[in-house]
Amino acid sequence: MELKNLNLIEFCDEVFADKAVPGGGSVAAYAGALGAGLVGMVGNMILRKALKREVREEEVEKVVDATFKAKNRMIELIDLDAKGFDFVMEAYRLPKDTEEQKALRKARVQEGYKYAIIAPLETLNLSYEILCQSKIIVEKCGNSASDVLTGIRMLSSAIYGAIYNVKINLAEIADPDYVRDMNAEILPIEKDFVKLVSELADGRL
Repeated sequence: MELKNLNLIEFCDEVFADKAVPGGGSVAAYAGALGAGLVGMVGNMILRKALKREVREEEVEKVVDATFKAKNRMIELIDLDAKGFDFVMEAYRLPKDTEEQKALRKARVQEGYKYAIIAPLETLNLSYEILCQSKIIVEKCGNSASDVLTGIRMLSSAIYGAIYNVKINLAEIADPDYVRDMNAEILPIEKDFVKLVSELADGRL
């Protein structure tokens, strides 16, 4: 079963169910896809109005293209995140009767946690990328402000969720160099995005 193919009610029921997946990482990716979708929706409205005026909005076109690609990729990440969790659980189920089995199991668990970081890390980067590009949409949104601002808040939620999911997996990884590098990658976004969201959204409505 692919989560991305569930209808809205089915997906929400899967999230609500007493099981580990889909969890926070998948929901963060979904939030990111919705946030990118809303920014893109308002961008498309701006382009439609510009077309009527026979005006070219090249900056907006670039943002719309980016939101379309980010939306589609984050839909894929909903399932990739679930697969990451499954990878970890499969590793923990490996036998541990002999020293050789224990060593293999330990290595596979570590591989699993690293794999589980891939989806939320990409969700983080894509959501932040669209957040950074959304300023032009906010400036030109007109009476669609509530839509683009909701999109920005959804992207913010996606970033929070992605950071939480990267960090909870990092806590299980024994490789200090890997942990240091991952923390160095997410720290600039973690420091910047709240301020960016405030600049884009606060006081607009």
